[in-house]
Amino acid sequence: MIIVNQYPKLGSNLVKFCGEYIEFVVDTSEGNCAAFLRTNINQSKKTNLEIVQKIENNILPLSNDWSDIPMQQIEPFKFNINIPLMEIGNFEAKVYVRLEDGSITWPEGSNTRIKVEPIITFAGNTIYTAFTRLFGEAKFNGAIQSDDEEYVKKLDQKGYCVLPPSGKFRDLIDQLDFIIGELRCRIIQLLPIHPTPSTYARMGRYGSPFASLNLFDVDSSLAVFDKKTTPMDQFKELVDAIHFRNALIFLDIPINHTGWASTLQNHHPNWFLKNENGEEFKSPGAWGVLWEDLSKLDYEKRDLWIYMANMFLFWCRKGVDGFRCDAGYKIPIPVWAYIIAKVRLEYPNTVFLLEGLGGDPSITEELLGLTGMNWAYSEIFQCYDHKSIENYLPYSIKTSSSKGNLIHFAETHDNNRLAAVSEIFSKLRIGICALTCTNGAFGFSNGVEWFAKEKINVHNAHGLNWGYQNNLISWIKVINTIIQTHPSFFPESTISITSHDNQNKKIFSILRVSKNNDHSLLIFSNLDIENKVSLDDYDKTFKYNLLDSRMNIKTLAPGETICLSNDSYWRKLILNKIKNPFTKLKNIEENLIRFKILQIINYFELPKKSFENKEKYINGIFDIFNDNPYEFLLKNINFYNIVKWNDNEDDKRIIMLPLDNILFLESKYKFSAEIKNQEKTIVHENSFETKNGKHIVIFLPINSIDINLKYSLHLNFLKNRNSVFKQSDIILLSNSNSLSLPCIYRTSQSQKNDQLAICTNNISSLTQLRSAWGEIKSKYDGLLHSNLNEKFPSERHILLNRCRCWVLHNGFSTKLDIGCQTHFGKLKSGEIIWHFNVPVGHGKVVPISIFIRLHKNKNSLEIKFERDLKSSNPVELEDNELIELIVRFDIEDRNSHHISKIDNEIKNYWSSKINITKNGFKFTPDKNRILNVIFNDANYFMESEWYHDIQHSEDIERCIDGYSDLYSPGYFKTKLIGGDTKKVFANVNCENQIYKNSNFSDEPIKLEEALKNSIKSFIVKRDDCKSIIAGYPWFLDWGRDSLISLRGIIAADLLDEAEDILIQYASFEEEGTIPNMIRGNDSKNRETSDAPLWFFVACKDFINKKNDDSFIFKK
Repeated sequence: MIIVNQYPKLGSNLVKFCGEYIEFVVDTSEGNCAAFLRTNINQSKKTNLEIVQKIENNILPLSNDWSDIPMQQIEPFKFNINIPLMEIGNFEAKVYVRLEDGSITWPEGSNTRIKVEPIITFAGNTIYTAFTRLFGEAKFNGAIQSDDEEYVKKLDQKGYCVLPPSGKFRDLIDQLDFIIGELRCRIIQLLPIHPTPSTYARMGRYGSPFASLNLFDVDSSLAVFDKKTTPMDQFKELVDAIHFRNALIFLDIPINHTGWASTLQNHHPNWFLKNENGEEFKSPGAWGVLWEDLSKLDYEKRDLWIYMANMFLFWCRKGVDGFRCDAGYKIPIPVWAYIIAKVRLEYPNTVFLLEGLGGDPSITEELLGLTGMNWAYSEIFQCYDHKSIENYLPYSIKTSSSKGNLIHFAETHDNNRLAAVSEIFSKLRIGICALTCTNGAFGFSNGVEWFAKEKINVHNAHGLNWGYQNNLISWIKVINTIIQTHPSFFPESTISITSHDNQNKKIFSILRVSKNNDHSLLIFSNLDIENKVSLDDYDKTFKYNLLDSRMNIKTLAPGETICLSNDSYWRKLILNKIKNPFTKLKNIEENLIRFKILQIINYFELPKKSFENKEKYINGIFDIFNDNPYEFLLKNINFYNIVKWNDNEDDKRIIMLPLDNILFLESKYKFSAEIKNQEKTIVHENSFETKNGKHIVIFLPINSIDINLKYSLHLNFLKNRNSVFKQSDIILLSNSNSLSLPCIYRTSQSQKNDQLAICTNNISSLTQLRSAWGEIKSKYDGLLHSNLNEKFPSERHILLNRCRCWVLHNGFSTKLDIGCQTHFGKLKSGEIIWHFNVPVGHGKVVPISIFIRLHKNKNSLEIKFERDLKSSNPVELEDNELIELIVRFDIEDRNSHHISKIDNEIKNYWSSKINITKNGFKFTPDKNRILNVIFNDANYFMESEWYHDIQHSEDIERCIDGYSDLYSPGYFKTKLIGGDTKKVFANVNCENQIYKNSNFSDEPIKLEEALKNSIKSFIVKRDDCKSIIAGYPWFLDWGRDSLISLRGIIAADLLDEAEDILIQYASFEEEGTIPNMIRGNDSKNRETSDAPLWFFVACKDFINKKNDDSFIFKK
């Protein structure tokens, strides 16, 4: 029989943290075998996706998250594997061996379970429960002053609803420097902030925050009336202010029920349970109390699951870091598994805190172990004497180290106030609960620090005793400093009870030892709050009290707690730290940076040289990376694998993110970054601060598979109360070689139509037209920008600007515009196309297409009108029914950089230069500028129209000329039946040109072909060679720009064109210079130092590409 043993032990449960490693070792009695680890570790995305798809799409899970990983043989009968923990979630693993004959042997026992927690919860998890309503003036003496109580009672008796002023989000912001900075609490947990019943079904003075009316909103009474913001904006101010101080925010979310008359109840009453009589909505309860103002939800309804998951995501998108799940034990386990899986697909670091008080502890363990729930409430706050603490604490410690942290609250909002017993008792309970917790997971409610005695009444607003001179501020501050600093409060430390109930019932003591057994604390508490006790038998090397400056303590005062170290270093460190307010936890910040390094080296398989222990490698490069992560990436990763974004420099940049590229974001401010696909978050990260004070986010490659994906980058820069939000477009480039682009796009009057198309030719003439037919947004829009010098590029001139059309049928006239336009695009043939379904009365439409193309070598334009044959669509007019088409051209005479302003003198002059021809008209404003418009199968009617102050909205935005005038001398009229095609030709300084027939195809165009066509459109004739237009519609050819872009032309295999361009610019050389800006044939501007260098670079590229240098010798 083959013996197989595994470590960690089979059936064990472990809690680890992201970025740590876990080692599996197997011993076997068989030497000739291979060992494997079957696991779903680091596959939580697949696991969560399967859970979500099962609920939302009824897709059966296929266990795609499981795989077999080969183990390494380290001794003849021993194998191991060391796995980095890269994802958050609950995982399982088990080893097996495979013999030479292929048979498999498993060890006896169940799988090892590993729970991987977020790095942000590694240590220092002190929770401050804040009831927002209690801040503001109410925090001193409550909402209703004693002088007003009599008046309020009288109003109550008459049926009025009296709502005193409430504390606000901004009031809480005012206290964050105290709560986070001075008290050093790192997590702010808000009691529910949703709208509550303030009139009908109201319980108490304000209504209970647990009787939520809308889980997707905040109670407007928690906001200041400020017309520059909304209540939700002010909540976001609070979120940002907390994050600015390197703390976390948790929301208390009651999803077991809602308040009566909630939005959910009104819209989905079937999602609520009814009493046995089937008539009344059922109210939940606990501890023998029925909450009549609440209505219980029915989680048999799957749609409710989805609703609630989206609600949690809503708050995550607002910046919430975690949730207290009120009465969470009453929600079925599959519901929580789905909700948490759904949230973790977008926000994997989200913390879920189970409120399971009053429920079965076994359900709490199941929720922690099976659903991804992170933490739960400990019951330590209900253990007062030695026996109850001694009985419960081991359970709390074991559960925390195997299933998930149990938070040691000293006081919750449901409990009577500790200070109501005595101030000594309150101080004692803070000490015991905090110093016995794991991972610094300790909490208390607002007011504990001020010895508040009035119980928190969630239906009211009692005071917090704020500002009370005799308080617990220093006590809480030093305790939080200890649990945030000392290694015995970090993961995998041990806690042993060193006192026992049968010895001394008054003294409770524990020994805390750090993970590596190198740091210890001995903690004593006197449970007697009236009498002092003696300390006799303990290790006297523990003589340094970290809670004050005393040493060698022999007695404990009533209710006193001491925390002893055997190393004076820790007392000096603690005393030094409490002099300054909390800023951040160094160990968490360093662990986040280490994890980022781990992500990078895993993805890019660093180091390139063999290095057995990656943990040692990370330790070795940590300082180098922390000094300058960008330089580290440049040295270790190909430069082309990094896309860098800088705050204030790249705000309006569209980010192109190629395959296998890191996105590196840098700012001088702390910030969060998200890449989103509409509402869905693809990846979310918070910045880390480098040694030099820069804040960095590094997104690992997010690879698209078959198509380019357009996402958005959301950035939130934290500047205390003045956070700044920025958004940029980001395009994830596909790794596919067969990408294509659509040629035709839908248009609609209801959508933004900001596309345009251009046609160019070999002599640098230009057509630039908008997606909305007949629309002008810029002085550079026009049917024909003519280059009047056909030998080389020169300033373009506009004679023909716009074409407008109408369709007439039986006296019914419709203008062709965006109102009836359906499509716009540019075809493979180079033609621009618009398609219309034109209404012609009596519920009928006529399909018409317009095509425009520019002649390759002349200042000549063809416009083609097609009446499409009737399709099967019954609303289309029969083909044999005639329609009339009216075509009117708007003309002018100007340089393309200028605008036309028409006065009476210009009116007279232009109208005198119109000549009616056989098939159209000629416009001859100058002997060197003649526009000839020819429409062979139409009649032309002279009817002048003048248009003034046509707005150029795009130019106005650019603060340049915003208005222009146009002249229309007349119009053409022709008739069309189904299938007819009519053509108009517009020529400047040339005769009518012959256009080759083009094959219509609206099929998508391959990306590479589209890019090549775009490149070709910028290559133009210059004398006997070629040049490159620096940019339509503004520029001509520039030397430096041409030579830089020439490298792309060479890469696109346009080698004949490239050779002509190189020869052209070689001919421009004078005394080692090459021109910069070229005006027509004027090449005197040589204000560029690097153009000759770019010329040599292009020559080198050309020779390497062609493998031939003979062109160098051409003259």
